[in-house]
Amino acid sequence: MIVLGLIALVSMLFSVRLSCAEKHHNCHGEDCPICACLHHCRESIRDLSDAIVPPVIVLFVPVAAQGIKALFLCAGICYTPVGLKVRLND
Repeated sequence: MIVLGLIALVSMLFSVRLSCAEKHHNCHGEDCPICACLHHCRESIRDLSDAIVPPVIVLFVPVAAQGIKALFLCAGICYTPVGLKVRLND
């Protein structure tokens, strides 16, 4: 699973790199191989982003929620009824 994610990430990064490098090429018209390659790169970026974003969101949201909860507990910001109880010494 991790290997597939790394392959998808590398593929997306190289597609973006190629798209940026060949953005201002000398186009040969309708059958330009560079334009065909750029179109393929854009399609692969779109397909990979559609495949990667939902699992990342599903995995990231619970982890982020736990991290925020732990941050509040460590900082003492979490107010609970027990935490708000004041000891009255007369």
